[in-house]
Amino acid sequence: LRHSLYLSDRCDQFLVNSKDDSSTQLIIRLYQYQNTLLNKAYTIAQFTKDNNGSWKTLGESLKEAKNNFSSSNNYKYVVLGDPALKMQMPVHNVVTDTLKMEDGSNVYASDTMKALGRYILSGSVRDQSNTVLGNFNGPVYVTIFDKTRKIQTINPEQDETPDFDQQTSIVAKVKGTVKNGRFSVTFVVPKDINYEYGAGKISYYANNETVDAAGVDMSFTVGDYNHNAAADNDAPIVKPYIDNEKFRDGGVTGPNPLLYVKLFDENGINVSGSSIGHDLVAILDDDQQNPYVMNSYYETEQNDFRQGYVNFPMYNLPDGTHTLRVKAWDAYNNSGEGVVTFEVKNKDKGFISDLYNYPNPVHDMTHIVFQHNQEGESMNVTVQLYSAAGQLVRTIKQDMTTSGNRSEILWDGMGENGAQLSRGVYFYRLTAKTSKGISATAYQKLVLLR
Repeated sequence: LRHSLYLSDRCDQFLVNSKDDSSTQLIIRLYQYQNTLLNKAYTIAQFTKDNNGSWKTLGESLKEAKNNFSSSNNYKYVVLGDPALKMQMPVHNVVTDTLKMEDGSNVYASDTMKALGRYILSGSVRDQSNTVLGNFNGPVYVTIFDKTRKIQTINPEQDETPDFDQQTSIVAKVKGTVKNGRFSVTFVVPKDINYEYGAGKISYYANNETVDAAGVDMSFTVGDYNHNAAADNDAPIVKPYIDNEKFRDGGVTGPNPLLYVKLFDENGINVSGSSIGHDLVAILDDDQQNPYVMNSYYETEQNDFRQGYVNFPMYNLPDGTHTLRVKAWDAYNNSGEGVVTFEVKNKDKGFISDLYNYPNPVHDMTHIVFQHNQEGESMNVTVQLYSAAGQLVRTIKQDMTTSGNRSEILWDGMGENGAQLSRGVYFYRLTAKTSKGISATAYQKLVLLR
């Protein structure tokens, strides 16, 4: 269970009971400029460790902020909760060791990330004394951001519109492996970055089974263009499915399917969000005006920035046949598309869209697979296998709770009580019945080889 911490600064009005039970109004006034200074003081205190290298509690951070900034506002701020609580913060630090650029057969140290440059970023996980943790092993998540940019707020008045700095444009988002405290990841900077020189940001997060680590590095520059970049005119490979890659096109699902997409490109997928029209998107039923933007859902495979995947939940789709067209761009701004077709069936109407088994022919073991629209439901499944002569040779019963729209039953290729079956063609019938009484039946055949 995760809890959130909110900071709220507002003038408010409360009803207070007086001695004669009548109600009076208590007005607390807060002032914007003083709020800003106290908020900054609190943020610094909360995200700075104490002299012992430990994170402060909520109460300690607020006390330090009030002591460092004194104003008439201070007594109006309180912690609504347990002041002895600490925020769940990473214990150790992740730091950058080297950044190297690959230029053909040459590899050299660099302090600048250029568009279409290929880089190797190496780092380490360290304790508070800056010692590499040689026993730290686990995944590391690296996100590299382009320079800050000005964002204007919406101002209904006619005077000047305020703005603020934001650093959210992604240069690269990759996943690596920490081994004995050290790691390295490779990435290609997309063509869509801002070519002006400026400070970028590298954000790290790593964890193992017991402890985690994090870090931020703003010492590197992002800008310019790699004029020696190799040519690339190949489109990325985009393969969309429903739930997982074993989905068969045209299969059935419920109204809340999960879009699963596998992607590959030699120079990586562009999810920077920096250029209009170059987002990773899904288009439902050719509705170009309302795309699903999936940049933030993309993750690379561990230790391979060239390939990755998306798990994107969808909700409340109407019954009927639908098409999802997924479009992706690579770092060189080549685009690729993939399409998946599926049918949404209401859960109240039990329906099995596809029944098959793999491998087929069967030598010893096979998976009997059925696609359905009863995701998240408890069901009883019965599989009956018949010989070509119509003799019932095996009955398999299994209770399950489905996690998606595709479920499996395992058959060991044997008859009842472990009886050896002869080679040949067999037919099987699968009946699924949910705890709500909804049922469906489907038929298929297989070949058994010994």
